[in-house]
Amino acid sequence: MNITTKLLLVSTFLLPIHLPAQTMMFSANPLKKNELCAFVRFQHFETKEKYNWNLNEWQDLTADKETVKSMYLPMIGYGINHKLSAFAQFPIYRQIQNHISDSYFNEILLMSRYALIPASGKKSGISLIGAFRFPTESAAHNPFADGSIDIILGEIFSTKWYGKWRTHIKSEYAITTKNDAKINPGDEFKVLLKQGYKWWNIQLYGITKYIRKFKSRNLDDSKVDHSQSYKLVHLLGADWKIYKNFIFKSRIEIPSIAKGGSNYHQKFSCDLVYYI
Repeated sequence: MNITTKLLLVSTFLLPIHLPAQTMMFSANPLKKNELCAFVRFQHFETKEKYNWNLNEWQDLTADKETVKSMYLPMIGYGINHKLSAFAQFPIYRQIQNHISDSYFNEILLMSRYALIPASGKKSGISLIGAFRFPTESAAHNPFADGSIDIILGEIFSTKWYGKWRTHIKSEYAITTKNDAKINPGDEFKVLLKQGYKWWNIQLYGITKYIRKFKSRNLDDSKVDHSQSYKLVHLLGADWKIYKNFIFKSRIEIPSIAKGGSNYHQKFSCDLVYYI
């Protein structure tokens, strides 16, 4: 089976809020030289609360404001050499609000990952992340987009396996630019601690993730009150190596402490990853 046929087969899996770029979905290991990676993520959650800054508390949305949201995130990656990999993401969002369904093609993300110290099961490693996120349309016409060009810098640290355990520490900072309305949506910082446990062909893990969005800026570059937010999120997940080159991942995500913006109670997601 040639590469073209394999990619066509993988594409069958790809067809079935502004969110942070998914730059930290893998560990510090780069792709192998000339290796291709096809990835798709499905995510589902319901937004039922919004933060009231006047009362400093979360309040339930009215039924017509509640939303059901889904994300489909296809991604392809290529190993340029044994240390450098490149990826491209093309997220698609679907939202149902007040019985009306709309779909949106969101910002394209182009990402590179460089293994400063290549990781393996027998040694720790660290990778550097560099990414650009490009808008596909005005933020006024897409509730999932901020309409700005973002520059994303980050790092991923992976320990070696100690017994059946392995630890990852990941962080990134997104620098936003002004959008087509001449408004800056605000920078974003994210840090993640992941503790994994290997059992048979399955990796079980728990993740604690902190996300902070800084204040937006108006046309005159003044800061916008109550446009900031932060969130502490906990995830439980499992990665199942179904076949040598085929991995299925699933997780549930629950926020515990949050302030600002809108909120969800649980978020379910699953990934399909295929290496060629």
